[in-house]
Amino acid sequence: MSTRQSIADNAEPQTQTAVLRASMSSAIVDATAGCWSPRDSFAAHKGDAAVQVPLLVPSPRAARRQLVRKAAAEMLGTYLLVLFGIGSVACAVLTGALVGLWQSAAIWGCGATVAIYLTASISGAQLNPAVTLAMALFNHHTKFAWSNVPAYVLGQFAGAILAGATNLAMWSTFIQRYETLHGVSRSGQPNCATTSMILGANFPNPATFAPADTASNPAWLVTPAHAMLSEALGTAILMLTIFMVTDRANSAIDPKAAPAVIGATLAALIGVFAPITQGSYNPARDFGPRLVAWLAGWGECALPGPSGGFWVYLVGPIIGAVFAGLLYTFVFRVSDEELESERTM
Repeated sequence: MSTRQSIADNAEPQTQTAVLRASMSSAIVDATAGCWSPRDSFAAHKGDAAVQVPLLVPSPRAARRQLVRKAAAEMLGTYLLVLFGIGSVACAVLTGALVGLWQSAAIWGCGATVAIYLTASISGAQLNPAVTLAMALFNHHTKFAWSNVPAYVLGQFAGAILAGATNLAMWSTFIQRYETLHGVSRSGQPNCATTSMILGANFPNPATFAPADTASNPAWLVTPAHAMLSEALGTAILMLTIFMVTDRANSAIDPKAAPAVIGATLAALIGVFAPITQGSYNPARDFGPRLVAWLAGWGECALPGPSGGFWVYLVGPIIGAVFAGLLYTFVFRVSDEELESERTM
């Protein structure tokens, strides 16, 4: 039985409600802490008094097992997110079974929601190196330790690579059929992007703007700077959503609905901005499958990409996540002192 559960079980009804509400509202953030610090505490409110209950510190061996379990959860969650997401792209491009951008965007959102629900109680379901970096940078309120970052990021990239390999295996004959029908060569730029987009992202979206059609797709349409700004903006909105729906001071949302809200936000972002960059907002989601594409024969079409812009999908999300963390911390976040003051009024 966990420490929090023990506290809740032994608390009086009023205290128990406060403990469980705070526990649930911070589940996605608090579950990310690799090791609890002796300074960490859990506030149980009884009447006008706040009782600080210290959390237990696990042994080094238990902490290592816990971190491995969390990294494995990050790998599984990222695998599912990317598997469903790029699988929808493959389905749309290779078969035409998905009609319109929104159908693919909705699958991305559903995949994110499922992945978060399955792994949030274990690792916090960050599933994104940019999110992990933001959680570590603002660890004074996320309680996410820098020492956890390598394991989390390794798990995320491993999951994304496995998802890319799985999709390539499942769709390989369909890719060959498409290449034969449309005369596409994996080493022949720029048309190679029409199939490499199934794994790594490209700008502008090759499914919307034919790479070889310079009339509708001039070089100035989406520059690397433009693409990076789009990725940064989308990630900032996504990261701000994560911070705000998991904020224990946000009484407007049931904590159990947070994964669905995050998934809906991702779907909306892809539905709006995917024509520009395919809407990655996640360094692991792009680079993992992109690496698979490079190994599978797409070569320079995958790395560095038709526009040499693979770095856009690494740098843009990090900039956006950090900006969102700053905005949340200094503008929107309700401090513990303010929250306590509101509760006692």
